[in-house]
Amino acid sequence: MKTTDKQLNRNYWIQKTISSVLKLSLEPISLQKQLEQTLAMILSIPWLSIESKGCIFLVDEHRHVLHLVAQQGLPDTLLHSCSKIPFGYCLCGQAALTKKVVYAKCLTKLHTVHYDGMLEHGHYCIPVMNGKKLLGVINTYIVHGHKRDKTEIDFLTAVANALAGVIERKRAEEALRKAKDELEVTVENLKLSLEPISLKEQMRRTLALILSIPWLSLEAKGCIFHVGADGKSLKMIAHQGISDFLITTCRKIEFGQCLCGRAAENREIIFADRMDDRHEIQYEGIKDHGHYCTPIMFGKELLGVINLYVTKGHKSNKTEKDFILSIANTLAGVIKRKQAEESLQKAKGELEIIVRKRTSRIRQLHRQNKLILDAVAEGICGVNAQGKITFINPAAMDITGYDADELIGRSFHNVLHKRENVTPFHPQKKCPVKISIEHGDTISIINEVFWKKDGTSLPVEYESTPIWEKNKIVGGVVTFRDITLRQQAEDQVRQSLEMLNSALHSTVDALSMTSEIRDPYTAGHQKMVAHLACAIARRMGLRQEKIEGIKVAALLHDLGKIYVPAEFLSKPGDLTAIEHDLLKTHPTVGYEILKNIEFPWPIGEIVLQHHENIDGSGYPRGLTGDEILLEARIIRVADTTEAMASHRPYRPSLGIDRALEEITEHKGTSYDPDVVDACLQLVAEKQDLFTAPGGSD
Repeated sequence: MKTTDKQLNRNYWIQKTISSVLKLSLEPISLQKQLEQTLAMILSIPWLSIESKGCIFLVDEHRHVLHLVAQQGLPDTLLHSCSKIPFGYCLCGQAALTKKVVYAKCLTKLHTVHYDGMLEHGHYCIPVMNGKKLLGVINTYIVHGHKRDKTEIDFLTAVANALAGVIERKRAEEALRKAKDELEVTVENLKLSLEPISLKEQMRRTLALILSIPWLSLEAKGCIFHVGADGKSLKMIAHQGISDFLITTCRKIEFGQCLCGRAAENREIIFADRMDDRHEIQYEGIKDHGHYCTPIMFGKELLGVINLYVTKGHKSNKTEKDFILSIANTLAGVIKRKQAEESLQKAKGELEIIVRKRTSRIRQLHRQNKLILDAVAEGICGVNAQGKITFINPAAMDITGYDADELIGRSFHNVLHKRENVTPFHPQKKCPVKISIEHGDTISIINEVFWKKDGTSLPVEYESTPIWEKNKIVGGVVTFRDITLRQQAEDQVRQSLEMLNSALHSTVDALSMTSEIRDPYTAGHQKMVAHLACAIARRMGLRQEKIEGIKVAALLHDLGKIYVPAEFLSKPGDLTAIEHDLLKTHPTVGYEILKNIEFPWPIGEIVLQHHENIDGSGYPRGLTGDEILLEARIIRVADTTEAMASHRPYRPSLGIDRALEEITEHKGTSYDPDVVDACLQLVAEKQDLFTAPGGSD
């Protein structure tokens, strides 16, 4: 009975301890605090034959070393000696190396760590395992001579297994939080790059953002430099928390001077855990500290340096370096964007001037046309129910060349409207004036021919209105005007429109070439996409006006890539997540460039939507179905087909057959079914889907 009670008591403590460990994993405390509390629970179990001291190590996978992270009751000598334990060294190192429980009832030759006055004791060293992966070691002290107890080992192993889950969960949470912070900083920087603020203000906000991230072991101060006009020095453009002395002294740093100058000269990140000989700029009373000095690189071009402060003795780690390098890469894009903005703003201004001038000219021609038409008096003829002229005003006589007595009583149709053996010939039964009187409808004809007394034709616009009297049609009024001047004006407008269209397409071609020049591997891509998109649109029966808008949007759909670093576009391997996120901003950037330009079509919106998918899985807004403009859906299919059929730096051409498999497989999810069907019909008819760069539609 006593044995049963004892076993029940042990089971109770096992369940209670493991439950407490699992609850700890849900608390908002650091991993170190969780490990310290877990160790305290283990050492407080009354039936365990262990002393009230011990420690927990975590593994440094890259160096095969155990790091002491939690302890209770250890003397200072051991805290120093056991801060780092290589695999295989002492009992804990043996447990790490073999991934098995190490038991010692007394001090043996395996107990490598000794100090004067150390009392005899033994150990249970329990590896903390997640499957086959070693996460750490739990080290407990036992009384000298204590015999190995399977129940105790099973209990400690169960706790170690529960602790493995806690460690993995906490590390996953920290990794997720760091990734989230990294993404937020990147997105915030990209947002800043689109704001109408100076480069200096952008750098100031970015620096504040970096220094606010809690998991980065940084002091709340730092600065950002950009390369001076001489190309041989750095100029401070933003700072936070540094002394007035440093603001003045470090306003300009020569390449090779101090840590920042060395980072600029060597084009590589420099880390220092304290002030050493490289830290040339000092002043009386300066507090010892370290630095991350990170060059801002755009390809092989140096744009500046980020200088961040760390506390003395800080240990550099890969996560921090990778994060800071990621921020530096984003800043490189921001700086280059500002430079590109100047040239782009110039091109945009020139385009707007052309559009304004042509639009003003067209409006002027319309106003002139209206003035001309208003100045010309209209001809008015009254006719009876039989269509014979009963009245004619002076303007009508001037227009036709007839006197009133030559027209009154004669058939309007026979005298003014028809001519035998002349094209066009209008039989009386089809005469609009006769039809108007017979049916009681007002009929307007905007372009027809009347015949003058001298036998010449006269282009006219006229309207026939029936005259009612006591619910009976008794005749009609024909109002007409000479449209010779209007036709001439329309010819001028047509010519101006053709000139405007030519100028517009020349400018669109120039903007299209701007983005393609930066990426030689995809040169001609936008023109070939435009050719295929127009062919699909024609197959779908779209109006020529809409097809023309599709062509312009397709030629500009990748314009936003001028803000994407060129090395990302021509990178031979896969893009990183951050690089891919930056690439995915190109529809939004293209929209920001184009949205205020007065095109006859919604070019900016089409460019913004050309990576949206029918099922909402696209970007940047996750639109679905008819929320996406038809023009954007057409360009989506054409863009995918051309890209997969063409060579890219990160892969050879997949061929047109593979491209068609892609759009067929994702028809109705990523791609509009009607658009895919039209594209497949073009292939079935063996039409040439693409033209060589420089071709036209």
